[in-house]
Amino acid sequence: MKDVQGLEVSTNSPTVIESINAYIKQVLAYGNSWNAILSAKNEEPDCLMAVVLEADYHAALIDMPTVGKLLAKAKTLKDRGNRREQLYVDGFVSWLENGNLTQSFDAFLTVSKAPFATGAGHIN
Repeated sequence: MKDVQGLEVSTNSPTVIESINAYIKQVLAYGNSWNAILSAKNEEPDCLMAVVLEADYHAALIDMPTVGKLLAKAKTLKDRGNRREQLYVDGFVSWLENGNLTQSFDAFLTVSKAPFATGAGHIN
């Protein structure tokens, strides 16, 4: 299935896609409902992109113990995701777990330049 940016997400759940889309829109709009991502785990707790975005949500709250648990889970699920989702795991782990901003930047730069980053609704 595809998210609001037209990019593939490894899920078959419209509810998970709705949660991811709501989260993306809230983050980009500096909204106050970032917790929209939390409903994804009720529907599909092992959706890699939802787990990574939930880690991002908790990082914004400076809830690092929860971030650590979610990133550990994301690493165990990494092989289930598509290449973009795997790069998101690498980027978030490099940034939030290892404190390596250069490595994190490189992962996200690869995401932005990859062929899947040219989806219909991709936001540059």
